[in-house]
Amino acid sequence: MTPTGDGNFERLPSGRHGLTREAVERSQRERMLRSILAAVSDKGYGATSVADVIAGAGVSRTTFYEFWKDKEGCFLAAYDAVIEVLLTRVEAAYAEPGPWPERVRAGLAAFLHWLVTYPDLARVAVIEAMAAGPRATERYREAVRRFTPFFEEGRRQAPHADELPAGVPVVVVGGIAAIVFDEVVAGRTAELGEVLPELVYSALAPFLGHDQALDEMDKPALADAG
Repeated sequence: MTPTGDGNFERLPSGRHGLTREAVERSQRERMLRSILAAVSDKGYGATSVADVIAGAGVSRTTFYEFWKDKEGCFLAAYDAVIEVLLTRVEAAYAEPGPWPERVRAGLAAFLHWLVTYPDLARVAVIEAMAAGPRATERYREAVRRFTPFFEEGRRQAPHADELPAGVPVVVVGGIAAIVFDEVVAGRTAELGEVLPELVYSALAPFLGHDQALDEMDKPALADAG
C-alpha cells in the first residue's frame, strides 16, 4: 500500500477482467485502507462507519468482512501502513552520509516535511489514533518508540556518554512527539516546518550540550527533505 497518493482507484471492471484473484484482493484491500484513512481524516474515527469505508472503496460489505473483523481492524492496518511510509522517509534521510547531528536534522526535516505535505494523514497518525481505542493508542506509542534508535546513537557519541541516563533518548523522542502533537491539535500542521530549529536543538542539546546544539540548529539539512 502507498497511502500518500491521491487515493483515486478505478473500480475493477465487471465481468471477465483477466486479473488474478491475488491482484483483485490486493486492489480491494488497498482501496479499503485508503477509504478508511480518508473517512477518518474527514469525519473522525468515532463517526466513521463501515458503510463509509465500503462506499469510498467501491466494495461490498461482504468483501469488507472477508478482510477485517471490524472497523478497528481495518483502521489499524491502515495506520500501520501510514507509519511505515513515514518511517521509511525519515530513515532514508537519516541514513545519508554525514556527522550524526546533521543526519538528525535531515531526519527531522523529512519527518516535518511529510506531515506538512500530507496534513490529512498527519491528523490520522497523530490525533485520531489516540481516539480510536487502546489498541490504536498503543500503535501510536510504538510508532513513537521506533524513533528512539536514532538518538541511542547520539548517546553513544556524546562526550559525556557515561554520565547520561539510559532513558535520555526516550525522553528526547517523547518531547519531540509532544511538540508535534500540540501543533497538529492546534491546527498548525502547515506551519510545522517552522519548528525544525526548535526540534533540532531539543534533540541535540542533551547529547552535545547547549553551545553545539545552538550551532547545529541553523545549519541546512544534508538533502532535500522531500
